[in-house]
Amino acid sequence: MFQPRGLRLSFAVCTQSRYAPGGLHMASGKLNSLSIERAHRFGGPVLLLSDGDGLYFRKQTREGAAWMFRYRFAGRERWMPLGNYPDMSLAAARIEAREKRLMLDKRRDPLFVKQEAEQAQRAAIAAQKARQTFRDLAEDWYRTEIDPRRLKHPKVPRRYLDKYL
Repeated sequence: MFQPRGLRLSFAVCTQSRYAPGGLHMASGKLNSLSIERAHRFGGPVLLLSDGDGLYFRKQTREGAAWMFRYRFAGRERWMPLGNYPDMSLAAARIEAREKRLMLDKRRDPLFVKQEAEQAQRAAIAAQKARQTFRDLAEDWYRTEIDPRRLKHPKVPRRYLDKYL
């Protein structure tokens, strides 16, 4: 297995150092995008790298990697996923982790806040579906399926909807 120079890949968070005795020390500095890219591309199937302040780059499989935020709330250690690696950059993950730390400073659990927001969104969608009539559903179908297509006679489906609804 190819390992990039200057980066030791394992589950433990460590880097190569010529200053520390034995050549290894715990990662204390910030990660950079090149080291993340190399770890994602050439790293083993399981990898955990720390950026500091609770932000971690976690690789569980050969293809998938995610940004994780580690924090302690009410005496319990929690791990919160922030986003997947290729979709979320290092800079965006740092901003997201900073927002979560600000929530912790206000004594709010970021994971609980996220779950509340998702639950409210599901409730809003369910309420909207409950209010929807068949005519609304047919109009939505027409907008998404018929309008974008370039049909030879696009007015025929419209005429049927207007006639029977």
